[in-house]
Amino acid sequence: MAQAPQNGSQVRATEVIDPQAEQIGQVYAQAFLSSAEQDGPVEDRLGELDSFIEDVLTASPDFETFLLSAIVGREHKERVIAEVLQGRASPMFLSFLQVLGHHERLDMLRTIRQRCRHFYEQQHGQVRVQLQTAAALSPPLEHRIRQRLEEVLGAEPIIESQVNAELLAGLVLRIGDRVYDGSLKTQLERLSEQIHERSLHEIQSRRNRLGHPEGD
Repeated sequence: MAQAPQNGSQVRATEVIDPQAEQIGQVYAQAFLSSAEQDGPVEDRLGELDSFIEDVLTASPDFETFLLSAIVGREHKERVIAEVLQGRASPMFLSFLQVLGHHERLDMLRTIRQRCRHFYEQQHGQVRVQLQTAAALSPPLEHRIRQRLEEVLGAEPIIESQVNAELLAGLVLRIGDRVYDGSLKTQLERLSEQIHERSLHEIQSRRNRLGHPEGD
């Protein structure tokens, strides 16, 4: 994977991976995209997936609880999905949801969407980047960051910006499964740890000298 841009300070990368969810989401995402390509514009089917998650599940938590309930039978869920989406969703998307319901994988929808977006963007030479900064970026600075990311990644960055005042300064980048932390907060915490370790080392050295005086 391409190295993340650095600004002269040390940057730490932390991987956040759920292997099982990754594998399952990958299989269903590939099946979804394959069906979408045969059905029509892939963007339209991805839009349906986004809309169902945001406008239906997120907006109606009770309905999502119903779909994910282990008490409700699969056939009942499939009937309700058909009743809710009949005439509002494409046959392809409706069929996909019913397949997920039949295999009791409706709880994977958000993971599937994430993997679908990843594959789709990868095919189109794009990389999604989550960017956190202590204050909102000015347009010129955001443009420079975008240019730098494009140079380093060799792909078009899709930047999702978020302001996090706790960072104090600097920035935190999340690219795929990696987090690159170049914030001032993290640098100060690292410096504090180093000072603490150095103090402990000096204290231990003094103890060793007192315990073993010269010429003894």
